Amino acid sequence: MKDSRFTLEQRIDKCGSIVRGWGNYHRFCDMSQHDLWALAHWTWKLIRKQGRYDRSQTSQVIHRAFPSVKWAACRFNNVKDDKSPYDGDFVYWSRRENVNYDGITARLLKKQDHKCTKCNLSFISGDVAELHHLDGNHDNWKPSNLEVLHRECHQHQAIHGQVRVRKAGHT
Repeated sequence: MKDSRFTLEQRIDKCGSIVRGWGNYHRFCDMSQHDLWALAHWTWKLIRKQGRYDRSQTSQVIHRAFPSVKWAACRFNNVKDDKSPYDGDFVYWSRRENVNYDGITARLLKKQDHKCTKCNLSFISGDVAELHHLDGNHDNWKPSNLEVLHRECHQHQAIHGQVRVRKAGHT
C-alpha cells in the first residue's frame, strides 16, 4: 500500500486481488486465526491520511481492498460405517467423491445424477470431471450450454478428439 509508483486506486485493486487469491487458496483451511483486521485498520488510516475519501467512502474502499472470502474448514465427507469401496455401490462412491467439486460443476453433476452424458457411466473415485461447452463458445457459461464429462470422453472419444483428427487429415 505504500508503493508510490501506483495510484491509490491501483494499490487498492492490487491489494483486493491478492487478498482474494490468498483467501481462495486457503478456503478449505481454518481461517479463524488469520484475521486481517489489523492490516485493514492500518490501511484504513493510511487512506484517511491522504484526505481523498471521507469516513464512509474509506470504509467502502477497505471492503474493496480486503474482500471477504468464504471458507469452510474440515469439509470432509465421512464414509458411512457400512460402506466399502469394494461393495459395488458405485452411486454412493461417485456422490461422495463429487462433494469435492464446487460451483457450476457440482450443480451440473447433481443435475446429471453424477453420470457422464456421453458414456452414461457414473463418476467414480479417481475420475476427472471436465466441463464441456455444447456450442463450443467458451465465453458462454449458461448452465444450459454446459455438461460434465469424463476427461477421456471429453478429450478423446466423442468430442474434441474427432475434431483434431479431422483437422489433421485435411493438412
